[in-house]
Amino acid sequence: VVINLSAAVTATQLQTRLPAGRYCNVAQFEFVAAIGVTPASCTGDAIEVQADGSAAISLDTRSAIALHTRARVN
Repeated sequence: VVINLSAAVTATQLQTRLPAGRYCNVAQFEFVAAIGVTPASCTGDAIEVQADGSAAISLDTRSAIALHTRARVN
């Protein structure tokens, strides 16, 4: 979870403990789990976590990002 309480947009590179992949920001968007042959999806843009666990994020003013392993979209 990352929270931006400031009045400015924040862009940064953060270290996570997540495996590489694309994850839905469940603080802002709806995650839809895979069903049968239909892949998992997110109602917003997914956040990419790199092989080293880092993720480039941009937070709007007074917003949050929440990622977890069960919200992986690939």
